[in-house]
Amino acid sequence: MYMYWMVLFLPLGCTVGKAPAPAWGAAGIDTDTGGPTGASPAEDDTSGMFDFDPSAASGCDFQEIYCYLYIGSGWSGLEESACAASADSRGAEMTYLPEGCPEGALAFCELPALEGYPGTEYLLISYNGAILSTSEASCEADGGSFTRL
Repeated sequence: MYMYWMVLFLPLGCTVGKAPAPAWGAAGIDTDTGGPTGASPAEDDTSGMFDFDPSAASGCDFQEIYCYLYIGSGWSGLEESACAASADSRGAEMTYLPEGCPEGALAFCELPALEGYPGTEYLLISYNGAILSTSEASCEADGGSFTRL
């Protein structure tokens, strides 16, 4: 199975490695409640679900098939060069979006920080319904947490 997000490179030319644990806390999400950190458990109510915001950080779009959303503090100031490095590594056109990823997401995968680079958590946002099953399997295989919207 081709895991397209595992080709992401840092500006230093380092390849992606897996971090030991998912980074929900870094995104301010409580894994027990699905809501903001410190929220009380929801009882038969979906109003406490994670309020997904594709404009919460800068992004790197691949033809509106998927988009990286750089949510970790370790990306600060490196987002544009990380996006350019991802495009170069694929030989594909990717667009840096300082205002965040496009609307219309169908799902997202929260991936942990890159091994050896604390604070580099990111979301991989999916826009193509035909590849959601593959995206989900790849996300979980890479230690991420997949959410359909």
